[in-house]
Amino acid sequence: MKKQIMSLLLLNSLVMSDSLELEVGFNYATDKTLSGMVSSNGTEIDVVEDLNLEKLGNNQGEGWINLKHFVPILPNIKIENSESHYYGESTLSKEITFLGFVFTISQDVISEMHMEKQDLTPYYNVLDLDLLSVDLGVSLRSLDGMIAVGDKVETIKEVIPMFYTEITSNPTDSLKLSGQVKYLNIDGDKIEEKKGTISYDIWKGLNIDVAYKSEEIDIEVDGSKIKIEEETSLVGLSYRF
Repeated sequence: MKKQIMSLLLLNSLVMSDSLELEVGFNYATDKTLSGMVSSNGTEIDVVEDLNLEKLGNNQGEGWINLKHFVPILPNIKIENSESHYYGESTLSKEITFLGFVFTISQDVISEMHMEKQDLTPYYNVLDLDLLSVDLGVSLRSLDGMIAVGDKVETIKEVIPMFYTEITSNPTDSLKLSGQVKYLNIDGDKIEEKKGTISYDIWKGLNIDVAYKSEEIDIEVDGSKIKIEEETSLVGLSYRF
């Protein structure tokens, strides 16, 4: 794994930008769906069926800064931040055990899940044609979150390296289509994020963005197995300098 990561980091840029380019943007989540389970002390807990984690809290969006430059060998840099917050109230239809505590049938439970992801991605533009470009790199993700069932809280703090690629097409001067993938599967932990975006330049570098993102997180934290999937529709604005 270390050799693979170093190989990506040492990739030289095949095509350099001839100018300094900066993009900043923010997308707001217009719709989110969550599914999956948490396994603790041998009990599988469905985050929707058992905990009813369907209500959305605040901070449902993502922001990013993307810097492309003309300096040879040095990678371009992309910084992204995104958050998800769910909460729910349920009356249990089965007995569950979470972090050693037993919740009984018919017990009323308040639950919450919060995830904040900060990604630092050094990458190279390895192909740059009139209609198509390809970026390759490594995303270093800081994952900071929690899952709470009643007053029992499992905290999540991980730093995770992922392979990164983005393919972009510009059919017209105003229209940009892009697909982005981040992926890790090692030692039983898996993270996969796929995102497709349509951007339209409405005025001198100001863009309207419409995106769809799917994420899968399958990790083990302090003996608890967390396996969740999230699908998100997004809309927002970005500006390219």
